[in-house]
Amino acid sequence: MASRSTNNFDFMRMALATTVIFSHSYDMLGRTNPFKRATGGQTELASVAVDVFFVLSGYLITQSFCSSHTVLDYFWKRILRLFPAFVVAGVLSLMVFGPLPMGFSRSYWASLEPRVHAREERRIDRGQGWRARNRDQRLAA
Repeated sequence: MASRSTNNFDFMRMALATTVIFSHSYDMLGRTNPFKRATGGQTELASVAVDVFFVLSGYLITQSFCSSHTVLDYFWKRILRLFPAFVVAGVLSLMVFGPLPMGFSRSYWASLEPRVHAREERRIDRGQGWRARNRDQRLAA
């Protein structure tokens, strides 16, 4: 196989991701997707692009597996590749995207208190969940 600098897999993945964004832009603008219209509403270009992306990714992951010395080596490479991005996404979600809709207010950080979540889990386990919380809020008002 050609080296990473001479193959077109990165370009193909970027083109497919761009195709998905482009296809979704029609929905966001409230317009009819021409690919959906051309297929009689059976599929969208985004669906085709995602399917091709998965096939391409499957090929690359299989190639990575076949080039690994052991199964443990393969999993170690996967962990080193995926875990840092997972941690960054988790921290960004907690520290930026979570408080963003609340205007970075103190109430967001107070709700991160572990006992608040444990109490909520017990309510959900008893089948009360968010409906009970909303009912309690209405009764308190």
